[in-house]
Amino acid sequence: MDGTIVLRQGRVLDPSRGVDAIADVVIVDGAIQKVDVNAGSEQHEVSEARDETLAEATIIDCRDRWICPGFVDLNAEFGEPGFEYRETIDTGLNAAAAGGFTTVSAIPSGSQTADGRSVDARNSTEHLLREASSAVFGRLEVFGPITAQDEEELSEMGELKRAGVVGMSNGDRPIRNAVTMRRALEYARSFDLLVSHRSGDPGMEAGAGMHEGAVAAVLGLRGIPHAAEDIGTARDLMLAELTGARLHLSLVSSARSVHLIEAAKTRGISITADVGPHHLVYTDEDVGRYRTEMKSIPPIRTAKDREALRQGLASGVIDCVSTGHRPRSDIEKDCDFKSAQCGMIGLETTLPLVLAAAREAEIPPLRIVDALATRPAGTLKTGAGTLKPGAVADIAVVDPARRWTVSPNALRSRSKNTPLLEQEVTGQVMVTIVGGNIVHQV
Repeated sequence: MDGTIVLRQGRVLDPSRGVDAIADVVIVDGAIQKVDVNAGSEQHEVSEARDETLAEATIIDCRDRWICPGFVDLNAEFGEPGFEYRETIDTGLNAAAAGGFTTVSAIPSGSQTADGRSVDARNSTEHLLREASSAVFGRLEVFGPITAQDEEELSEMGELKRAGVVGMSNGDRPIRNAVTMRRALEYARSFDLLVSHRSGDPGMEAGAGMHEGAVAAVLGLRGIPHAAEDIGTARDLMLAELTGARLHLSLVSSARSVHLIEAAKTRGISITADVGPHHLVYTDEDVGRYRTEMKSIPPIRTAKDREALRQGLASGVIDCVSTGHRPRSDIEKDCDFKSAQCGMIGLETTLPLVLAAAREAEIPPLRIVDALATRPAGTLKTGAGTLKPGAVADIAVVDPARRWTVSPNALRSRSKNTPLLEQEVTGQVMVTIVGGNIVHQV
């Protein structure tokens, strides 16, 4: 973009440099020119008045707002190709912009996992990248499938990397076989590809969509026990230690998994992990009377799990927050609980949910931004997640106190499957800038 934007007198939160200060952020021709902590002084205003580069600048008042690196999501599902009635690349990235996400990682789903070993997987990846290249609302990174549906053969990771993937993932399908998982980690390591995996046991999860416990028993529903995730987490951590591969554990939901990850990091195993915003706020009691909008994989668990996840996020044991964005149509959700599909949208509602959890757990703003922007960018090795001078201007301006109602008309996502529908929430993204272009403004 040609031109200058000045974000005036906001609270600059840049975890990449440990900055938490009131400042002006000056953007020139799509890049951050400077973060000026001296802005606002009388002498500075005189000097600025003489600066010709600011004469025609777009000025945005950011008082009482946060100026953050653009958020980076590690786990979102789009319907395209094949399920465009749920979400397209355009509607998904539009929703992402409204939520402050300037980079979104698409995980394999639906038709994209139909044949991970053939040219179909590469074609699907190339389609996503091609569509994203013309999108105006944000950047799309793509994960390729680890295996085919039958899990007997690994994808052609080298070809997929050449096509443009940033890593490998099976989306919501955990890998059952430990031998396959080991081979996948070793193969990915040879291409320096990140493996993002949701740990779990497919057999223990089959046919269920909520946590196994007292609530599920009262409702007469089959549940998923903690062990389904904990066994998978322990196995995956051991295999990461054995292979030395880059492993990211996605959508961690249980207290024991948090403790296992902490112990692994203490032993020096190089792994990262994320948590979904809904797991930081809700418990299985919120499922109530068969609320299908609360049905998710992994399931929303107990208050004890929620507390452990919050503590893990605050301490940095859990590195990132991922949206876990799963768009679903009304027909896929407006049915009995057993028949309803798992998932809820998250690109536009992650910020208010994280802020709600942070207020209760006393997580400081700099750590919130670290989990939403800086650490996810570091996990992907994209170079984003920073406000340092010279960096590409991907920025989110947040009003942490602004209240808004999550109505169908307010949501840009094509799907509206969220438990927050028609509820008032606190915290809204006011401006999103991608490469120096304003792509969202309230």
